[in-house]
Amino acid sequence: MKPLHRWLTLGAALVLLNLLSFCSHLPPIHPPGVTIIHAQTLPALIKAQWLPNAASEFVVQYQVRLDGGTAQIINAAACTPTLCTSNNISVPTYGAHSVTEVACNLILNTDPSSLRCGPATTAPFILAPPPTASAGVTVTAAP
Repeated sequence: MKPLHRWLTLGAALVLLNLLSFCSHLPPIHPPGVTIIHAQTLPALIKAQWLPNAASEFVVQYQVRLDGGTAQIINAAACTPTLCTSNNISVPTYGAHSVTEVACNLILNTDPSSLRCGPATTAPFILAPPPTASAGVTVTAAP
C-alpha cells in the first residue's frame, strides 16, 4: 500500500469514528408512522381513537386489540358521527406495541351472532420511559 493511500484510508477511518461518536449522542431513530408515547409508570393507560365508518356500512361494533390480545368490543352506537374512542387500554411494558381496530357488521340482519369483520387498521407505537435529566448544566453570565 502506498503511503498516500495509507494516509487517506486512516483519515477516512478517523472521520468515520468521529461520526459514529457524534451519532451515539443522538436520540434513537424510530420508523416513520410510529408514535412514541412517554409513560411515567407501568402499566400505562392509553385510548385508541378513530373515524367511524359510514352509516351505509351498517357497522354494529368495533374490535380493538393491543398486540393481538383479547378484543375490546366498542358498540358503534357509542361513537359520535365523527369519532370513536376505546375504553382504557392497559399497556404493561415499555417497548414496541400496536393497537388494531376492526369494524364488524351483521351478515344476516336477524342473527346478532353473525358478525363479518373487515380488514384491520393497525397503529404501531413505542411506549418509552420518560426522558432522563441532562447532567452538568451550568449557568453563566452573558458577555
